[in-house]
Amino acid sequence: MDAIELLRKRIVPFFESDFKDLPKEKGVCEVFGIEVEGFVNKDSYGTMTIQSDVLRVFTQPSYDVIGFAMGTREAPKIAMRFTDYKSAWLIVPTSDEQPELWCGGKYPEKISYQTPFKIKSLSGNQALVELLEDDRPYLAINLSPRKELYLKNLLVGDKNNLILCQEQGCVITPRTHWKEFKEMFQGLEKKDRAEALTILRGINAGRFDQANDRVQQFFAKNMDFARFSGQVLPKNPIARNVWLSALGAV
Repeated sequence: MDAIELLRKRIVPFFESDFKDLPKEKGVCEVFGIEVEGFVNKDSYGTMTIQSDVLRVFTQPSYDVIGFAMGTREAPKIAMRFTDYKSAWLIVPTSDEQPELWCGGKYPEKISYQTPFKIKSLSGNQALVELLEDDRPYLAINLSPRKELYLKNLLVGDKNNLILCQEQGCVITPRTHWKEFKEMFQGLEKKDRAEALTILRGINAGRFDQANDRVQQFFAKNMDFARFSGQVLPKNPIARNVWLSALGAV
């Protein structure tokens, strides 16, 4: 399913009561660049733009759907927007399953009791582990204030590939052999697990090469792990970094 239509079908209806009194006008959507009868938005500099319904979802403050940015649940002062989050995940399954909002820190405490989202207290590397192992087809958006960047990079993932929609673009990350790789990593001695992360991340970032003495010593001691890593780690260094970041949480 097209990612924009998925958002329109699954997420836009949550905001109908917030949208009903907003002024609308025909124009070109400021992010998607398509002609729409959209919502009029004025920024802090007084610049007016047009936002499609899907775009408006990410900039619309809503106590009931999202929560509060300031105040308390009982006495909210400023409503939360998706663009207020830093490194949260919006998960939208292609099935009729409940959409999810994953966030860490104090964010879960700010979410409305009435929210239509399933809330998970997950962030950082632990969220990457969950994303890699949840092989349903879904849209995974890394929420941040820079909506104009991540909303231009929307693709739906599937059983074989996790797709992370982020400011830097879509990161297509294969899931094949991830669990076996994680289990082999967990089977290493504790000190070797720390060394494995240092070496694999160093190789991926170009800080180490295969001929480095430290690398060779580790590989000689952990030959099976070294061989399996070479076979199954994603070839794309950005996708490979997703796996290696996730290892930091296991």
